[in-house]
Amino acid sequence: MKIETASEFRNYGSGISLPKEEIVGDNSVVNQLESLVTRFVLGVNNNRFVLLHGHARSGKTELARYLGAHASAVARTEGISLSVVSFDVRSVYQDGNLMKFLDQVDELRNNKEKKYLIIQEEFDASLNQSDPRLASEVCRFVDDDNINNYLLLGVANQIENIAPRLRDRCQIFYREGAKSADQKADLLRYHLHPELNPDRVEISDEEFGKLGQLAYDLNLTGGDLTSICRFAEMGTINQDAVVMILKAGNSGRLKGLPKIQSHKITYDILEKIMVNHAKGPEHTFYELQTP
Repeated sequence: MKIETASEFRNYGSGISLPKEEIVGDNSVVNQLESLVTRFVLGVNNNRFVLLHGHARSGKTELARYLGAHASAVARTEGISLSVVSFDVRSVYQDGNLMKFLDQVDELRNNKEKKYLIIQEEFDASLNQSDPRLASEVCRFVDDDNINNYLLLGVANQIENIAPRLRDRCQIFYREGAKSADQKADLLRYHLHPELNPDRVEISDEEFGKLGQLAYDLNLTGGDLTSICRFAEMGTINQDAVVMILKAGNSGRLKGLPKIQSHKITYDILEKIMVNHAKGPEHTFYELQTP
């Protein structure tokens, strides 16, 4: 029988972190989590387990990455040893996920002089449902008062998918993304950065306000607006590939497609893309088919 070899944490935060002002949504949750993370790094916070949940594509990942970058900045300023990591429990071996988790807990236990901010995306899948024994070990881990050099931030879409015995052990925060028309307008503005691309983006502040109201009326989410802006920035690209990617909910892959023709991003173009997107992913490409 093959068994898993010794394992280490996976580094977290390789993606680009947005500035705080561009994390659009409930500012109170952003401020509360920022304060909690700061106090943890400085050693004045006893809470070791928090859970951030919210609807898919509500900006939880962007917030988590910001918190990781913020914690690292505080640690550098104060000369504190900090690692921003994730548990790595992926394994094809029997009991491999459990063994890897326990190895990483031992690293925490043996490095008490270092602090660990553990950001676990898809928490319900990675540390909750993959193995009931793993969930039991997670409970034992967070209950162990002899290990207090970490803050575990779990990120999940649906809190009801997390076992009650884990939910009962954490402080819970609900992330609500861009909700109002003004917030949606801000999100569009932050994605397109007209001040940095004046020759490409020809949309005034008043027009951004109208687009934000349109997004609100069409019930477009923050994730929808991210996809729309990425698509608008690409120019005319392969129609079949766009449909396939958007149906799969993976707008990030748009960056890998070749740009055939550049174009200016105007109010009229973005308005039509938004209206078409609201009809379904297969309609999103429509406006950019015309040079």
